[in-house]
Order: sequence, then structure tokens, then C-alpha cells
Amino acid sequence: MTKLDILYTSDRKYLDTMLVSMYSLLKESDIEYVRFHVITSGFNQEDYNRIEKLKRLYDNIDIHYYNLDNYHIERYNIPCFKESQLPNARLFFQDILGSNLLDIDKLLYLDCDTIVVSSLREMSKYEGSILACKDTMKKRYFSSFGLKNYYNSGVLLFDVQAWIKNNCQERIINFVKNSKFHLKYPDQDIINCALIDEYRELPLSYNVPSTIFVYGNIFRTLYFDSGIRNITKTDIKQARENPKILHCYGIPNVRPWNTNFHPYYDEYMKYMEQINPDFSMEELDQMMKFKVSHPSLYELYLLLKNKDKLPHKTLTKVKKIMTDFNQK
Repeated sequence: MTKLDILYTSDRKYLDTMLVSMYSLLKESDIEYVRFHVITSGFNQEDYNRIEKLKRLYDNIDIHYYNLDNYHIERYNIPCFKESQLPNARLFFQDILGSNLLDIDKLLYLDCDTIVVSSLREMSKYEGSILACKDTMKKRYFSSFGLKNYYNSGVLLFDVQAWIKNNCQERIINFVKNSKFHLKYPDQDIINCALIDEYRELPLSYNVPSTIFVYGNIFRTLYFDSGIRNITKTDIKQARENPKILHCYGIPNVRPWNTNFHPYYDEYMKYMEQINPDFSMEELDQMMKFKVSHPSLYELYLLLKNKDKLPHKTLTKVKKIMTDFNQK
């Protein structure tokens, strides 16, 4: 794959984060020509100018912008996520990108909080209308939709012609009109429910959640218990040994821009220091500061946060760990 079209969605709050992702992709993806498509919300001219600076650093890129306000996707009555329709924009890339889709075969959507750390050339060998990695969501959650599999929407590789041919956008609209489900993660829930038959699986290396690295071996075994999640030991091993795209999700309230506890902090700051030397870390509250300063306790906190949902054998293991800890 020597040419790649990349889709991002961002408001002003995530501009720095998106620039980190874009810069990492240009440095590490091994792609000869990159065309960015950026769906924006609330940007001013200075924000656009900061993105345009990439063109002065790289002569193998183009950038197209699409102001979300011009597309009125709120008319579909999809619930907002964190008080914004921006996360739902990826569902309507067909309308938003319009005529720019005519010469696009594959479109790679990336969440702003992703970091590319290795070549993406091998993505071209995977086929499917929608290519994505399994999500770390509990089975209990997505089985409530009648699904046996559930994919994370932070990294999505679309076959544009298959998307159009199979009426994927229209199927999304129809699903939303008729759905009675409570959609906690609207864009991700909708695309899984409406288009699950279009999905083909990418190796987890292309969308590595923070939890793959934050836990020690015993905690990973407990957290990714096969009775709770669909992520296998093989998935974890391959993702840890050969990561392609790191994704800063999975650890509640902890991000590489607010604590060096985050496993992707060093990789994130490597690029942040170049795109915004004046960047200042977001403050954690006092309780969270205490938790992340004691990694083993924080891991236990994450495991026990939903202890009522842990299988009995897993809960027994966690209780033993806590007993051993208290005896030290």
C-alpha cells in the first residue's frame, strides 16, 4: 500500500491529540502518499493553520477539510457521545466526503487518540467491506444486542465501493429509525448492530488498547478472562510483540496527556513535544493521582470496579491476590 486516504474527526479540544496521531502516521506508516480527510467542529483559522504546517514538513500529503456544521447529521436523531455529534460523523463519511470518494478505494478512519508505531503497508492484504479489531468490551454488553462479536470503531478500514454497493449508510439510517436499544456508545453500537455481516477482523496489532500493556501477566489473565471478553491470549501476544497502531482507550480517566502512568505516555510525548512545545498536562483529581501512583492497587481497582460481573473463579483469584497483598 503506497497510497492511503485517512479520515479523522476532531474539535478544538482534540486538535493536539489528532496532530500527534497524524505526525506519528507520517513518520512510521511507510506510506508514500497520504491524503488526510478531516471532519472538523468549532475550528478557527489558527487551528487550520496548525494542521497546514504538516505540508511544510512533508511534501507527500494533501489535506481536505469538512465542517460538520454543514451536514446536519443531528437530523438522524442519533444520541450524542459526550455531548457531541462529532463521533457519529464517521458513519456518514459517504455524504460528507461526497465527490472526493470517487478516486478512493480504501479509507482508513482513525480516532484522534491513536498513535501509529509501525508500517501500515500490510493492511492492503486484508479484504472486507469493513475491517476492524475486536473490542475489549464485556460479552455481557454486546450480547444484549444479540451479537456474538463486537468491534472497536477507533480504527476502521472501509472498502469504499463495497460500502456504497451494499447500501451501508442507508442501513445505518434505517437501524437508527427502528432501534429500541439503549446506545451507550452510539457510533460503535450502531455500526456493529447495523453492519455486523460486513465486518472482517483485523489483527489486534492494528488497534492495541492500553489494557494490553498496563497489566502484569496475572492481571491480564484475569482482565481478559474468556468468560468476560473475546480477546484471546494469542491476540494479546501478537499485539504486544508487533504493535502497529496504539489506541489510548481502555483505562478509565487515564490518558497519556494527563499522567505518565499511561503505557503510551512516552510514545505520545515524543510527538507532542514536536507539535506543541507549550503543551501542559491535564490535571488528574487527587484520588486518581493516588491510584496511578500505586500501579498494583490501581490494577486491582480496575478489576474490582465491576466485581459483580466477574466469573466466580476470577473473583476468587482476585480475593486471593488482595489477601496476599494485605499480608505483606
